[in-house]
Parts: sequence; C-alpha cells; structure tokens
Amino acid sequence: MTKPIAIAKTTGVGLSYQDLGRHGWTQYGVAPAGAMDKHAFSIANKLLDNHPNDLCLEMTLGCVSLHFLADTWISLSGAARCDQLPRWSARRVKAGDQVIIHPAKFGIWSYLAIPGGFSAPSQFGSASRHERSALGQAIFQNSEINWNAKSDPYPGIAARYMHSSEIRDYSTPPAIRVFPGPHEIPQAILDQLFSDTWSVSPQSDRTGFRLDGTTLDFKPSIRSLPVLPGTIQLPPSGQPIVTLNDGPTCGGYPILGIIHPEDLSYFVQHAPEASVHFTQCPNP
Repeated sequence: MTKPIAIAKTTGVGLSYQDLGRHGWTQYGVAPAGAMDKHAFSIANKLLDNHPNDLCLEMTLGCVSLHFLADTWISLSGAARCDQLPRWSARRVKAGDQVIIHPAKFGIWSYLAIPGGFSAPSQFGSASRHERSALGQAIFQNSEINWNAKSDPYPGIAARYMHSSEIRDYSTPPAIRVFPGPHEIPQAILDQLFSDTWSVSPQSDRTGFRLDGTTLDFKPSIRSLPVLPGTIQLPPSGQPIVTLNDGPTCGGYPILGIIHPEDLSYFVQHAPEASVHFTQCPNP
C-alpha cells in the first residue's frame, strides 16, 4: 500500500528520487541516472534491511527539510549533516517531526531511506529522476513524499549504526584509480593526467564533472563511441570531463580512461574546487 509519509518543506540545491538507475537502454540514448554515490546509497538501504534497489531520496549538498506525517524509521548516509540523526545510522521518527539536513562540510551527495523504500512511478525499469529528459517524478517544495507502507521493522530498538568499516571520510579521499584507454593516448598526456592535481569545476553536475588544471594538448579526429559513467573525455579545451549518471550515452572526444567502478563513488563526492588525484590502474 502506498501512502504519503512526508512533505518536502525545502528541497535545497537538489532533492530527487534515485534507485540504482536504468539499465539496458543506453543504446537508445537513455541515460542510466540513478544514485551518484552507490556506496552511500547501498548503506542507507542496508541500515533498514531494505532491498538493494529500494528507492531513496538523494540530496545535493544538503539544505533539505522534511516534515513527517507518520511514525517510521529513517536512515541517513553520505555527506550531509543532521542534528536529529548521525550520518551512517538509522532511528525512529514520529508524526510531526521535522528532519533538517544541513550542508555538507565535505562531499556532495547524501541519501535518506525508509523501510520498504519510497514510492514513485517507474519508467524504463527505474523511478530515478533524470532532469533533462523529465524521466522520473520531480520533487518540489511542499511535494508529498510517498512510501511503500511497511510495519515497524525494529520494535523496541532506539537506533541502528553502520560498522566503522563501511563509513567513508570524504575529507581525505584516496587517489582515484583509472584504466587507460580505449583510445591510444600519447604517454606524455597520460603522464600529466596521473601526475597533476586536478580541481573540480563549479560547472559540474549529475551530467558530468569538469576538471580544471593543466591544459592537455591532444586533438585527434575520432569517431563517436559509447560512454559510461566514469568515462574521462578530453574536449578541445584540453580540460578533461568525466561523464556521469545523467550524461550522454555517446561521445566524440578522445577517451583518456575509465574510472575504476569501485572508486567512482569516491570521485563523485569531490565538491566544487576540491582537489582530485588520479592513479593508473593496470588493464584487467
């Protein structure tokens, strides 16, 4: 049974429904969308023993407030701060409670889950919001947030906490591993990619992250190729672009490499002007 569970009083920079995204549609130009930080997304669901693909709320940089209409449990993971709920934990909320998510000091993306997941219409096998194509239900100020109503999963328990081994510190991210290729890139260009320090441009979003730093001078004429989230392309400006979840499914720029799937969740938590370091990963 679906019913309203909360009202979005403020939505901040971005508040959206996200699951693990749309799969099997990229050949038709449909971007996968889905949770940007899949590690944090998975923890939000794990804290409540949800299905790994249950729909969560994704918050960009915080500044979100939710007014709850019924008693339930909530979990919070990722970058943002909440006075009522520590990150990487779950606790009860009651009807009438207002949960305020504050801006993150480090990182960008945060996830809030409830038992059984939120409820929104599915399109192409996913309820994830993709802004540019208008796929997925949008959330506006004062929108009702629906859920797949589920009984209290933990009667008599006050809170749950994730084990420290699963918790990430976004203030000191590791160097991001990259598989070079598939294009043949001059070694001098790759050396610069892996030795220089890059900065995330403020002109970055769910479509892709632009990187500021040394200009990489390499402008071959190539045919367009399919691209995946984590693909590092080099446009004529010489400043790399990393394609992400809401980005195009095909690109015509040289591909310097692909970010290791296990490191992509770390990469997307680099806030604007944060420093990024890449390290070469041997091809499998």
